[in-house]
Amino acid sequence: MTATTNPERPARYETQASILTWERHTFGPSTPMQTLARAADELAGLFDAVATSSEPERIVGKATAAALALVSIGELLGTTDWLFGGREPRMYRPARLVGYTLTQLGLLTFDVELVSTGDPARSQSVALRNLRAVVGALRELVGCYGRDLTHEVDRAMAAARALQKRRAAP
Repeated sequence: MTATTNPERPARYETQASILTWERHTFGPSTPMQTLARAADELAGLFDAVATSSEPERIVGKATAAALALVSIGELLGTTDWLFGGREPRMYRPARLVGYTLTQLGLLTFDVELVSTGDPARSQSVALRNLRAVVGALRELVGCYGRDLTHEVDRAMAAARALQKRRAAP
């Protein structure tokens, strides 16, 4: 069943390009290392939320924010969709998923730094594989709470755009 005909999974509204356009207009440009630092901050908050057994809504929100922080890394690595395809959760232990995600983000940081400085020792495909591991683990974590990361990204962006509109209104 396609996303448009499945009533449990609404059509996707946001794309990597639409999010990047909004992000750059709202916050300005950032370097890959600044982006990865923001993702690390979001993952630290996610780790705290899982470790303190926070409400699922907070955990899902933190995981979504971490995924959104990585959108420009997807562009840097030449993918058109940093969220990639989904898969059902395989690891029903949120603490393990968060630990794995933090480890993969460390590897991604190393590889992105090499890619952005043009070091031929590491290929872009290695960094892309690490990005997929990070986002895949976030997708699985959100799935542990009965949610879909793509849908949560759409919800978070709708909320951010609405807040921006309210702030801009006279």
